[in-house]
Amino acid sequence: MSCHNNSTAPGKNVNHITSSNQCEDCHSTNSWSGAVFDHSGITGNCSSCHNGEAETGLPSVHIATDNTCESCHSTNSWTPVTRVDHAAVQGTCASCHNGSTATGKGNNHIASSNQCEDCHSTNSWTGAVFDHSGVTGNCTSCHNGTQATGLSSNHIATDNTCESCHSTN
Repeated sequence: MSCHNNSTAPGKNVNHITSSNQCEDCHSTNSWSGAVFDHSGITGNCSSCHNGEAETGLPSVHIATDNTCESCHSTNSWTPVTRVDHAAVQGTCASCHNGSTATGKGNNHIASSNQCEDCHSTNSWTGAVFDHSGVTGNCTSCHNGTQATGLSSNHIATDNTCESCHSTN
């Protein structure tokens, strides 16, 4: 700070993050920009700095939520979040799980007119309880060994369709 005192050389710019840290805590003489940042000296919450002015704020592709940053992120791992608490998420599944904000229906997803919430819950996205009433197509359009389990190896040999013996009830 002996040189960067706003007289000899510029000091902290007006948009610098509010911190009790010394310059050397985050910056080195080899890299003044793109500092490795230790958040332990930070005063305030995430949005006091990550507001889109001092530092990057919430990106436009972020999930709409009332949660604070700290609800999902920690200072040790800002990205990627591995688990999202969906309790405060706004909108439907498809408003985030659209293929850009978050992963949407996979290519091998069963063809269905159902909404995500009809089969999945925010507690269990895999292993869904499946209501076949919204399914379009016949059994083998899904139960083909790729999208869903197909004919088992010990099934009796038959030329009948699944629907001849089985029902969705």
